Amino acid sequence: MWKGLLYFISFSFQHRKFYLAARGGMEFFKILASLSQIVLPGYIINELFGLRRAEYLFLFILLYTGCCFISGLAGSLLKCFAENEKEILRNEFECYIMENYMKCNFIRLENKEYQDLKQRAEQYIHGQWNQFGDVMEKFFSLSGNIITLAGVAYIIIIIDIKVLLLFILLIVVNIWVGSILKAKRMALISGFASVLRRRAYYEDVVKNPAYAKEIRLGWIAKWLLAKYNDYMQVFCKQTVPIYQYDFIQKSVTAVTGFAQQCIMYGYLVWKVIGGYVNVGQFAIYFNAANTFHVVINKLVDTVLELSKYTSLYKDFEKYIQFEPEIETGKEEIGEMPCEIEFRNVSFCYPGQHKYAIENVSVTIKKGEKISVVGENGAGKTTFIKLLIRLYDPTEGQILLDGIDIRKLDYNSYMKLFGVVFQDFKLFHISVRDNILLANKEKTDEKRLVEALRIMGLDCKITELPNGIETQVYKQFDKEGFEPSGGEGQKLALCRAYYKNSPFIILDEPTSALDIKAECEIYYNFQTLVQGKTALFISHRLASSRICDKVLVFQKGRLVEQGNHKELMEQGGLYKELFQMQAKYFEAVYPCGF
Repeated sequence: MWKGLLYFISFSFQHRKFYLAARGGMEFFKILASLSQIVLPGYIINELFGLRRAEYLFLFILLYTGCCFISGLAGSLLKCFAENEKEILRNEFECYIMENYMKCNFIRLENKEYQDLKQRAEQYIHGQWNQFGDVMEKFFSLSGNIITLAGVAYIIIIIDIKVLLLFILLIVVNIWVGSILKAKRMALISGFASVLRRRAYYEDVVKNPAYAKEIRLGWIAKWLLAKYNDYMQVFCKQTVPIYQYDFIQKSVTAVTGFAQQCIMYGYLVWKVIGGYVNVGQFAIYFNAANTFHVVINKLVDTVLELSKYTSLYKDFEKYIQFEPEIETGKEEIGEMPCEIEFRNVSFCYPGQHKYAIENVSVTIKKGEKISVVGENGAGKTTFIKLLIRLYDPTEGQILLDGIDIRKLDYNSYMKLFGVVFQDFKLFHISVRDNILLANKEKTDEKRLVEALRIMGLDCKITELPNGIETQVYKQFDKEGFEPSGGEGQKLALCRAYYKNSPFIILDEPTSALDIKAECEIYYNFQTLVQGKTALFISHRLASSRICDKVLVFQKGRLVEQGNHKELMEQGGLYKELFQMQAKYFEAVYPCGF
């Protein structure tokens, strides 16, 4: 528990010290108001029933009202500062977490256990009600309640220390029962991550415009709601024991509180009847007893709430301590990298026993145009992900100009590749920014215009309301550009072309294009990849005819390699696949490919 608190306090001290000061000030004025409301009314009553000195009455009333006024005003002002500072702190913390997430090993992002861990870590960060730093807020409340309780305990000691000891015994019973129930509660909560993540998924799908067509055309609205409700029902069923534990805990708290008040009030009445205390003192002790009961209940609840964060912090700590597992070396990359060699490369996904690719050896020479083909699940995508270091080989080496790529600077190596995956993503930003992305410092306007022309988008972009500055999609702009599947794919190709990297990788680069648009892309193929090493992953094997080399994968192995003519003459798997596809067309491509 304390380790988690220290983490938040340390982070706050490093980034927003004023938040700690403002939040601490809020608790100070709460304590001041609470203690003044216990003590000062007793002095006012004593003066009213005693000497009735006007100056003393005025002083006590002024102190009482002044403390309430100052505490309320200062507390409200500090709360405004604290909330603002906390929001800034939250933003900085979220940036830190998002940066860690984006640096995380890609293969870990695909792991279910990691996603569940992330869900539990977020429970620690935001608490039950999605409030950032809930654990630290509870810590401040705990600190304020402890100080208030210390002041109230001192007043009760003046009456009789045995009363305080009896109260402490009741508190121990309350905490002991509460800790047992909280432990059971947390054991249940820790299992919620998977259910909550699945429920959130269906909620996101229903609210995401990208799924709207499928939902309506597939008549799956009720099916999706049923799926959401299924997980909601599971979650609700899992929470029933939690509410039962809460009821038991609150019942125990109510019983101990009732016993405490009966003892205290009975004792005070006996003191007044016996003439041991006057009316003013009775008022002070009565207020102290009430405050003790309220504060101790808050204190117990806060301690038990904080204790539940102990197990969550372990998940949070584990989550933030994941170091990027992609090795990054320090060796420089030459200005004109020449060739990449896969040397006996094998890769097995974590938790799997079968290799996704096995013992692959191939050399990709500078300027070669290579087609990577094979049936689904043959290992094509894994081969590419290994090339661009989303994964590292389980066995073997990948060499760039004879140097193991793990010894090269990771960021510099990634800049070598312009990649368009089949599941490319466009952002809700302008057309220009979708193409440039992070390459905006020195915009090459000529290359930008050339990219749009080569991909056949120049006329379309000119017709848009704000031209190239038009927002892609309408989420933030009603005049936004809603690209078709083919137009979106062309924009992604523009992005790869503009990046001007020495290696270009295209995963099904024309899958969303019609025949005419596809032919236009291939007519401009030499311009698109001029002076670059290019790799295609495509099920349309006709594209292999314009490549220098074809790599044929089957069940994770590289079974054939050569150019189109050589592989057709060999009469192996490539020829079989090519002929199976070609028989459905009178000519493979009307444009001559």
